[in-house]
Amino acid sequence: MRVLLLIIPFFWACQGPKTSASQERTAPEPSGTISYTLSVEGMTCTGCENTVKNAVQSVDGVTAVAASFEDELVSVSVTETADTAAIRQQIISSGYTPTGGFSLKDN
Repeated sequence: MRVLLLIIPFFWACQGPKTSASQERTAPEPSGTISYTLSVEGMTCTGCENTVKNAVQSVDGVTAVAASFEDELVSVSVTETADTAAIRQQIISSGYTPTGGFSLKDN
Protein backbone atom coordinates (compact mmCIF):
# COMPACT_ATOMS: atom_id res chain seq x y z
CA MET A 1 0.00 0.00 0.00
CA ARG A 2 2.86 2.39 0.80
CA VAL A 3 4.38 1.82 -2.62
CA LEU A 4 1.08 2.72 -4.26
CA LEU A 5 0.94 5.96 -2.27
CA LEU A 6 4.45 6.83 -3.48
CA ILE A 7 3.72 6.06 -7.11
CA ILE A 8 0.40 7.91 -7.42
CA PRO A 9 1.86 11.46 -7.07
CA PHE A 10 4.52 10.70 -9.70
CA PHE A 11 1.95 9.27 -12.09
CA TRP A 12 -0.36 12.22 -11.53
CA ALA A 13 2.46 14.75 -12.14
CA CYS A 14 3.28 13.15 -15.47
CA GLN A 15 -0.30 13.38 -16.69
CA GLY A 16 -1.68 16.39 -18.45
CA PRO A 17 -2.67 17.60 -21.85
CA LYS A 18 -0.51 15.99 -24.48
CA THR A 19 0.41 19.10 -26.42
CA SER A 20 3.67 19.43 -28.22
CA ALA A 21 5.77 22.52 -28.76
CA SER A 22 4.71 22.57 -32.40
CA GLN A 23 1.11 23.13 -31.29
CA GLU A 24 1.94 26.07 -29.04
CA ARG A 25 1.58 29.62 -30.28
CA THR A 26 4.73 31.63 -29.93
CA ALA A 27 5.26 35.36 -29.96
CA PRO A 28 7.47 36.84 -32.65
CA GLU A 29 11.12 36.76 -31.71
CA PRO A 30 12.80 40.02 -30.75
CA SER A 31 15.40 41.19 -33.24
CA GLY A 32 18.97 40.19 -32.39
CA THR A 33 18.02 36.71 -31.22
CA ILE A 34 19.24 33.37 -32.48
CA SER A 35 17.05 30.26 -32.43
CA TYR A 36 18.41 26.78 -31.86
CA THR A 37 17.04 23.29 -31.43
CA LEU A 38 18.62 20.67 -29.21
CA SER A 39 17.74 16.98 -28.93
CA VAL A 40 17.01 15.97 -25.34
CA GLU A 41 16.44 12.40 -24.14
CA GLY A 42 14.42 11.42 -21.10
CA MET A 43 11.36 13.65 -21.41
CA THR A 44 8.27 11.45 -21.17
CA CYS A 45 5.43 13.87 -20.41
CA THR A 46 4.33 17.50 -20.28
CA GLY A 47 5.65 17.70 -16.72
CA CYS A 48 9.10 16.88 -18.08
CA GLU A 49 8.67 19.58 -20.74
CA ASN A 50 7.86 22.13 -18.05
CA THR A 51 10.84 21.09 -15.94
CA VAL A 52 13.20 21.56 -18.88
CA LYS A 53 11.59 24.85 -19.93
CA ASN A 54 11.84 26.30 -16.42
CA ALA A 55 15.48 25.23 -16.11
CA VAL A 56 16.50 26.69 -19.47
CA GLN A 57 14.59 29.95 -18.89
CA SER A 58 16.75 30.60 -15.84
CA VAL A 59 19.86 31.05 -18.04
CA ASP A 60 20.78 34.67 -18.77
CA GLY A 61 20.16 35.62 -22.39
CA VAL A 62 17.39 33.08 -23.03
CA THR A 63 14.38 34.86 -24.53
CA ALA A 64 12.08 31.91 -25.30
CA VAL A 65 11.93 28.14 -24.74
CA ALA A 66 9.65 25.42 -26.09
CA ALA A 67 10.03 21.71 -25.32
CA SER A 68 8.40 18.67 -26.91
CA PHE A 69 8.66 15.30 -25.21
CA GLU A 70 7.10 13.66 -28.28
CA ASP A 71 9.80 15.00 -30.62
CA GLU A 72 12.55 14.92 -27.96
CA LEU A 73 13.44 18.50 -28.89
CA VAL A 74 13.97 21.76 -27.07
CA SER A 75 13.79 24.99 -29.06
CA VAL A 76 15.62 27.93 -27.55
CA SER A 77 15.81 31.56 -28.63
CA VAL A 78 18.76 33.43 -27.16
CA THR A 79 20.54 36.74 -27.38
CA GLU A 80 24.02 36.73 -28.83
CA THR A 81 25.51 36.83 -25.33
CA ALA A 82 23.77 33.68 -24.04
CA ASP A 83 25.98 30.80 -22.90
CA THR A 84 24.91 27.59 -24.66
CA ALA A 85 27.09 25.53 -22.29
CA ALA A 86 25.01 26.88 -19.39
CA ILE A 87 21.83 25.83 -21.20
CA ARG A 88 23.16 22.28 -21.62
CA GLN A 89 24.21 22.20 -17.95
CA GLN A 90 20.75 23.31 -16.78
CA ILE A 91 19.16 20.49 -18.79
CA ILE A 92 21.59 17.96 -17.30
CA SER A 93 21.01 19.32 -13.79
CA SER A 94 17.28 18.79 -14.33
CA GLY A 95 17.87 15.08 -14.97
CA TYR A 96 17.68 14.96 -18.77
CA THR A 97 20.29 14.22 -21.42
CA PRO A 98 21.04 16.67 -24.23
CA THR A 99 22.29 14.73 -27.25
CA GLY A 100 24.24 16.24 -30.08
CA GLY A 101 24.86 19.93 -30.46
CA PHE A 102 22.76 23.01 -30.98
CA SER A 103 21.33 23.29 -34.49
CA LEU A 104 20.18 26.55 -35.98
CA LYS A 105 16.39 26.48 -36.06
CA ASP A 106 14.63 26.88 -39.39
CA ASN A 107 12.30 29.87 -39.14
